[in-house]
Amino acid sequence: MHTAWLKPDKEYEEACLLFIEKILDPSPRNTFLAQFLQFQKKVSFYGIFNSLSQTLIKITSPGVPDFYQGTELWDLNLVDPDNRRAVDFQKRRSLLKEIRAGAEKDLPALISDLLHHREDGRIKLWLVFMGLRARKECADILRSGDYVPLAVSGRYRDKSLPMGEMPGIGGP
Repeated sequence: MHTAWLKPDKEYEEACLLFIEKILDPSPRNTFLAQFLQFQKKVSFYGIFNSLSQTLIKITSPGVPDFYQGTELWDLNLVDPDNRRAVDFQKRRSLLKEIRAGAEKDLPALISDLLHHREDGRIKLWLVFMGLRARKECADILRSGDYVPLAVSGRYRDKSLPMGEMPGIGGP
């Protein structure tokens, strides 16, 4: 509303940047940042599981799942990522090799580690890997399958299960 690419308001933009710098100042006097980080931690906790759910739905739905290049790990963009940007493929290969070795050695321990360190993105890479593997094994179903509504019953039929009630996960 106050600035534009074709008609920039430099004074306004500089004031916005200064405001952002001040609210993100890590000094002990900045009470906003401490409170914001508590809120951010809570939001990211739930956001991780929402993202994993969306990724799994995308992989297991009929049709062709659409992935942006490089989004096998967490990708914190406010807009769709650009498929032309540089991607650290070596990092992804290395993490995938580590995940595969961990799954062969002790799958429950791997899953526990991935949940415990969910912020590092390996849990998403594991889900994409396992999901695409299952998709390959069930290719006929996913190529010609239909969407079928599911009837939900039980205690939480009208809502999602609170994260604090999920065994082994806990809340923020």
